[in-house]
Amino acid sequence: MLKDAPFVPVVLFCFGVVAPYVQTLLVPHTLSAMPLVTDFVALLVLTGAAVALAVAAKQRGYPGRGLLYPAVAVLAIVGYFRSQDALQHGGEYLDFRSRKTRIEAHVAALQTSPTARAAALAATVTVRYRGYPGLSEGVAGYDVLPSRIILCTTGGANSERYWGYAYSPAGEQPSREEEATLGGAFFQWRHLEGPWYAWARSDQ
Repeated sequence: MLKDAPFVPVVLFCFGVVAPYVQTLLVPHTLSAMPLVTDFVALLVLTGAAVALAVAAKQRGYPGRGLLYPAVAVLAIVGYFRSQDALQHGGEYLDFRSRKTRIEAHVAALQTSPTARAAALAATVTVRYRGYPGLSEGVAGYDVLPSRIILCTTGGANSERYWGYAYSPAGEQPSREEEATLGGAFFQWRHLEGPWYAWARSDQ
């Protein structure tokens, strides 16, 4: 389909098809508007390149081939919006795998910490740290819940929206009572592997 097509529109077409998917995988969570702007620009570039390639194909005497470019562009755009949840989940998993060794070491240290163990045994206390000097690289804060769930915050620590990864030995989401101590309800709790989960919440 791309044979004998103009080089620049082909490059822009391929960029427009691939860029939004790749960016969502690489940046599954963010408070910045830049990824949205970049995705919007990429989809505009894709649309423009598809029209340019369709016109070029028609001028070369291949009107049927020219219709394929807009068709692929529409499929790429629709597929992007319909696969947002799967792309975000995939991005979370990739991000977790890149941090797993550090987060596992951090959780192991918390499990042997007298403060964390005391909180777990008390079953009434939530231990919270934000920007604590002893935090591992890549962990902006953590919560130790009475249910022994450990929430490692990896993003949004300076806002009302937080996200990160959780170690849940029983594989359960925090209870309503625990959510109340955190100041906000979870709007995402997804299994990654073993006792590990991705979570996100908005705090009041």
